Amino acid sequence: MSQASNRWSLRYVLIVLSGLSVFLVTLVALSVMVSHETREISQMTEQHTNQMVDLVEPLLVGSLVVGDLATVQQSLRNMVSEGSLSSVIIADPSTNAPILFARSRLKTGDTQTVPTWFGFLAGEPPKPVKRRLAAGGVAYADLIANPSYQRLLSTLWNSTQNMILLAAGMLLTQLALLTWILARGMKPLSNLVLVMRQIGEGDLGAKVPNTRLNEIAQVGDAFNHMVGNVKELMRSLRESEEQHRSALTALIEGVIIVRSDGIIQTYNPAARCMLGLESGQLAGALLRDHCHSEVREDGTPLPVDQHPVWVTLHTGKPVTNFVMGILPTGAAANSTRWLAINSQPLFSEGGAQPHAVVMSISDITERKEIDDRLRLAAAVFHNSHERIIITDASSRIVAVNDAFTEITGFSQTDAIGKNPSFIRSGRHETAFYKTMWDCIHQNGYWRGEIWNRNKFGEIFPEWISISAVKNEREVVTHYISIATNISVIKQAEDRLRHLAHYDALTDLPNRLLLQLRLDHAVERARRQHHRVAVLYMDLDRFKQVNDKYGHEAGDDLLRIISSRFLGRLREEDTLARLGGDEFVVLLEGINQVDNIYNLVNDLIRLAGESVALGDGREASVGVTIGVSLFPDDGKTAEELLSTADTALYKAKNAGRNTYRTFRESQGNADAPAIIPVPMTEKDRHT
Repeated sequence: MSQASNRWSLRYVLIVLSGLSVFLVTLVALSVMVSHETREISQMTEQHTNQMVDLVEPLLVGSLVVGDLATVQQSLRNMVSEGSLSSVIIADPSTNAPILFARSRLKTGDTQTVPTWFGFLAGEPPKPVKRRLAAGGVAYADLIANPSYQRLLSTLWNSTQNMILLAAGMLLTQLALLTWILARGMKPLSNLVLVMRQIGEGDLGAKVPNTRLNEIAQVGDAFNHMVGNVKELMRSLRESEEQHRSALTALIEGVIIVRSDGIIQTYNPAARCMLGLESGQLAGALLRDHCHSEVREDGTPLPVDQHPVWVTLHTGKPVTNFVMGILPTGAAANSTRWLAINSQPLFSEGGAQPHAVVMSISDITERKEIDDRLRLAAAVFHNSHERIIITDASSRIVAVNDAFTEITGFSQTDAIGKNPSFIRSGRHETAFYKTMWDCIHQNGYWRGEIWNRNKFGEIFPEWISISAVKNEREVVTHYISIATNISVIKQAEDRLRHLAHYDALTDLPNRLLLQLRLDHAVERARRQHHRVAVLYMDLDRFKQVNDKYGHEAGDDLLRIISSRFLGRLREEDTLARLGGDEFVVLLEGINQVDNIYNLVNDLIRLAGESVALGDGREASVGVTIGVSLFPDDGKTAEELLSTADTALYKAKNAGRNTYRTFRESQGNADAPAIIPVPMTEKDRHT
């Protein structure tokens, strides 16, 4: 259909609608007028009927009293003969049964024919007039007078015909005027429709032409203004869409929009890269229709209905920070790529279920590896048997492990925020710590032995390693101290050192320590011009005790004799066991030689005293002693031991349980006399 045909069709529709509107308004007005006229004529008819009843009522009552029904019948005929009443009835007052009646007989032409539709406009007929005919308190009959409705309609129709003609003329005039107005104003409206069609087809540059009709011009201006706003809105929408598309493309986080049927609607390049797929594999594909398997964080397969997107589609609730792994089919388990997924539902206006889900994806593979390494490092940190302290760059403790508490007794609360110097033992000087920190600042680490103090005041040795931790700018951020308590090692070293210098049975200095002490004693004596004496002693009859009572009894005897000898010596003197039953006494700072011989006699006496070996057993031994003096009998430690051994040999040859000096053994007349210690009878038989 052409535009002109459309324009005229619209015009005709408007003309018809306008004509119907005018017709309806006229019809309503005519109905109101007829109704009003009907009410007035009905009232006049009722008044006229009442007047007629009032005139005949006395005659009718009188005739009824005397029983003159013929007069009553004639009166009724006279009432309806006028034509205003359709019928008159005389009824029994008790039963309302008719007694007499008269009906109007209007001839054709006495009333005008009235259209049926006009009867509907006139409404209901006037009500009948009812009057009780009574005299002396006795009711003889009821008079019922019915006004003539046909005559009433005829009267109304006569008065209404003129109004209908006037209304028809006005209707035709209005229709003609409306047709002219529409013909004049239809062109701008047609232009408006044309422009609307062009805009609907996407031509936002179309505008409504100007017109001289103010109202239509205003409509056109408003429409052009609206179109301008729409154009601006469309431009803003395109810019916003482009910005969102650019932002979506630039995001390092993957984004996928999935429809309610599981079809991928939109995605960005980051999502495609994270899933390891080509662009053609995502657009319009099902979410789970890919060449990889999905696993939970514990490595078990992830069911379809537990995927965050499906959970959100089914529940309408978002899922946040869901961790899952994707593994290409047939790939090794260490090829898993770990993703953190958030899903957000999208609802239509008024919708109860989401029509789509926005899924954001973050590749956390590297972060998860770092987290795993951190967890491993934390496990090593807390489970290590080495004491570990971590401080900041200002040497304030930020973390300690459980071994720190076990070794030092200080809890984490005690240590955090403090400087590690709070466990210093005080055993090292300031220069020690300065050297240590100089090494750390220069080399980045320091290793060595250090003594610290625990919570209970006990000091203990540690083998410690302190390292500086630097950031990417080579700036120190932390220090890590890892230390091992070497108390057991130290004790073992001390024990080994003790065993190297002391006799295991008697805990007396052995030959090595005696040699060292003797060397030092000779050096001191040489510088200070003092004398040093060496007493080389050998127990007599010790072999018989071992043979008779056993080696354990012999060991007990050696420990008891050693204790006796130590009780007689000075604190600065040394009693050493060379092995077996041989002992050496080292005496320093001797001013008088006689004191040596007094000591020798006391030692011989102490050795000869009975020794209780337990179980009621006793034993007695003797001791033979060789004496040498520095510098008289030797200038070195070796010479003194050799000369004392020589003197001991001579004393044994002289009968045992006695002593000899080296000079005496060499036949020196100035040597002191031998002072033997007599043997008891018991000693002779032991």
